Amino acid sequence: MYKAIIIGCGKIAGIYDKDLNDAPYSHAHAYFKNRHIDVVCYVNRTIKKAEDLAKKYNSDNYSDNYLESINRNLPDVVSICTPDNTHFAIIKSILDNSFVPEIIFVEKPVCSNQSELNYLETISNQKNVQIIVNHSRRFDGKHQKIKNIIKKNAFGKLLRGDIFYYGGWNHNGVHVVDTLRFLFEDEIDVVSITDYIPSGYNNDPTLELVLFLKSQKAKVYLNAFDERHYQIFDMDFKFENARLRIEDFGNRIQLEKKQINLMNENVLAASDLNIKNSASTPIENAIDCIVNFLQTKNKNLLSDCSLEDTKKTMQILWEVEDEFKRKTYKQKPGN
Repeated sequence: MYKAIIIGCGKIAGIYDKDLNDAPYSHAHAYFKNRHIDVVCYVNRTIKKAEDLAKKYNSDNYSDNYLESINRNLPDVVSICTPDNTHFAIIKSILDNSFVPEIIFVEKPVCSNQSELNYLETISNQKNVQIIVNHSRRFDGKHQKIKNIIKKNAFGKLLRGDIFYYGGWNHNGVHVVDTLRFLFEDEIDVVSITDYIPSGYNNDPTLELVLFLKSQKAKVYLNAFDERHYQIFDMDFKFENARLRIEDFGNRIQLEKKQINLMNENVLAASDLNIKNSASTPIENAIDCIVNFLQTKNKNLLSDCSLEDTKKTMQILWEVEDEFKRKTYKQKPGN
């Protein structure tokens, strides 16, 4: 039995899942269902939240000090489910600790700038610690199948992509960029930033921009949506021979294939993609991946979710952020 500690006891840690008989979408619930891992401590700065989450998952082990808990329990894996801006400091303190777990499983984003990422990369390599970022679509069975279909060129080249997202460039834009990188395995250039709207996150506006997938030679248009109306995360890809829509956060997938009608016109017609819902949720698959690595020590199992993959995603994110700051500065009165 492997040991885990969860740091941060909010929604994604375990509160999100209401009924333990339902499919898990949180760290605690996924660990709870996995027979190979036991959560030995729940940690939160407000200890009442740690206690409440521990009790929910039939545990009496909780704390308000994560380093003390790590040194006392010696976990194999640590989940970090704290607010975005705390991730780097917590990971750094764990890496600098006398005892380090084999795996640090952290919610996105892993850090906030290149120097922080360089530090994490250097020290984690020195101490042989695997840092896995929960870019959930990489662990989703449907997205994995779509990636393989695209890789086989079943739809032809991409002509254009249109994406609607909400909730800040750093907070949710990271999902857009990482999903594009995952599905197409392509280099991405930033063409232009066209507009922005405020989000519910401080200093993190939702940006509108145009990206360019180099091998596909296609532009992808990112459209900002105000989450005060409702949340939306939809991707619409037009290929040479088909149109693929991944809507409602991936819960609805629609395919239309090109065909010639009676008037000899190229049109689209609904087609079955033959992708059924996976028996396991993304977080379950992520925990299974972690268990498989702990059992085999095979780093190839982590090839799609390594810090190196995260690095490429974050560099695009920061490039856009830097360009936006320069553009905004130039538009200020008097400049």
